[in-house]
Amino acid sequence: NVKAGDRVEVTAADGKLTFHVAEPTPSEAAPAS
Repeated sequence: NVKAGDRVEVTAADGKLTFHVAEPTPSEAAPAS
């Protein structure tokens, strides 16, 4: 889950949008469904 204020990098690969969170995320927030 991406929260407001988190720096996210958007990369377009194979027509797919991949969101990479630059900031370290807690293990609890690891499962992003």
